[in-house]
Amino acid sequence: MECNPAPFEMKHLKRIFFSTVLALSVLSGFSDSLAANAPAQGVLATAYDISLGSENAPIKVIEYSSMTCHFCADFHLKTLPKLKEKYIDKGLVRYTFRFFSPDEYGLAAAVLIATSPVMTQQTLITKIFEKQDQWMTPEYVKELAFIVGKPVEEVSRIVNDKKVREALAADFIKAEQNLKIEATPFFIINGVVIPYRPSFEKLESLIAPKAKPDAPQKGTPSVLSREKAKASSPSQNAQTAPAA
Repeated sequence: MECNPAPFEMKHLKRIFFSTVLALSVLSGFSDSLAANAPAQGVLATAYDISLGSENAPIKVIEYSSMTCHFCADFHLKTLPKLKEKYIDKGLVRYTFRFFSPDEYGLAAAVLIATSPVMTQQTLITKIFEKQDQWMTPEYVKELAFIVGKPVEEVSRIVNDKKVREALAADFIKAEQNLKIEATPFFIINGVVIPYRPSFEKLESLIAPKAKPDAPQKGTPSVLSREKAKASSPSQNAQTAPAA
């Protein structure tokens, strides 16, 4: 099961973003056989990525996550710690958390985390996920302020930072357009899309064959095509991140 962003929220973000661009004139896949060290084409790093693990790790895991998604919270609180202990801390996996929170509550939380000191961001994500039921109310600014231990006025100013909100909104729109994200959490493992929340056991079955300390560091092969991904997968949930 996954969390589905409300369609009207994405339309609202698109309207805000593109009107701002015009006003300011600013332009700025699922298979048990993963392509080793194959970055997802068309999926560029964002300014607000939050990563754990070695940049040289043989496995790259990217998660698109919404701060208001209960399934994202479940993955972060229950599965990620196991992944971190067994693979990330050993230099075998590079994990990147990427915001995809198109609703107002989630966007506010994302801005608050994105503008916090880098060393505190993972802890802050955990705190906010743990308290989802507490802060996802019309009083979300007040509740978020309580969780992070800051004055309400300061948090209100932070979460309403226009520049950061617009940058995150642009990231959401690009992700939706390039990857056709319909629900969260949404994963990319070495270029292969997993559009649902995998259990730790399933995640491990996908990464373990490639996450070996003595695995040869090859070049960067092309990402599997959608057709090959479907043909090689026992499930139709598999697909490859699209080319730009």
